[in-house]
Formats: sequence, structure tokens, C-alpha cells
Amino acid sequence: SRPWVMLLNPDAAVLPGCLDALANTMQSRPGAGAVAPLVHWDEASGFLLPPQQLRSPLWECWQSLGLRVPALGRLISRRFRAENLRCQQAQGAIAQAMRSGGCMMLRRSAAEAIHGLFDPEFFMYYEDADLCRRLTAAGYQLLLQPQARALHEWRNDPAKGRFVAD
Repeated sequence: SRPWVMLLNPDAAVLPGCLDALANTMQSRPGAGAVAPLVHWDEASGFLLPPQQLRSPLWECWQSLGLRVPALGRLISRRFRAENLRCQQAQGAIAQAMRSGGCMMLRRSAAEAIHGLFDPEFFMYYEDADLCRRLTAAGYQLLLQPQARALHEWRNDPAKGRFVAD
């Protein structure tokens, strides 16, 4: 069997060179359980999806406070922007706390070590958060490879169900 597993949503596509860049990253980083590319929202590559964040009660509290306290909101926004730029401008693979399952390459042995890709209790939304949590709990790194690019016409939309095979 092949050493890698590629997850790709039906509304996503890898751009030229993406798969090679991801596979090369996995080859050179044996501690990595998964690597993902920078992902564009649009075909013109004008908009990038921001780095994924693990949602937690603390994160939700900070977001809520930021909406109510403008000065805190600006601080949170500046930090979020700085992290986005750090990820987009990195010269090589960088560690991340979370990656989207919409376009992600996994080490097959890592997926086997955590007893498979997805918990059937998560049909849609948060299944990738659970996957990332299980990978990191097992000691694997999650990486972003900014030299790899993909397109994902992303929306949190239950209407995407028409793309899901029965």
C-alpha cells in the first residue's frame, strides 16, 4: 500500500505541484502525521483560507470579549493577522495546531496508529478537528506547507450534502 492518504473534499482541487510538495514534506518530516497546503477560496487565488484554529471554550470567550471590547478586538485581530502572514510567508513547512480535512495528506501509518481517519460520530463539521486532536495526542505533528497550494470553494453549508455519496 502507499505511504500517504490524501483527503480532498469534492469542492476542492489541488493546484499544480501541490501533491509533490506535500509528499516531499511528509518524506522529509518523519514525525509528521499530516500536512496541508495553503488553500485559496477562489480560482483567481485572491483569497486564502486562514490557518485553522482549534476551537475551545477559551477561544470562544476571547472572540466574544473581542466583539464587546473594541480595543481587545483590535488586539486579537492584529495577532490573528500576524499569524496568517507568518503562515503565508513561511519558506518551509511549519507546525500547526489544526488543519482542515478539506485538503490534507496523512501518513498512512499515523492514520492506522489512531485507529482510522474519522470517528463515525462526526458526520460533518469537526470531524477534522477530532482527527487532528487524535494525531497530536498520538505524538504526530500537523504541518502547513505554504509552497503547496489548493483551491477549496469553502462554505459551512449543509447543502453540500448533495456532494456526499450515500
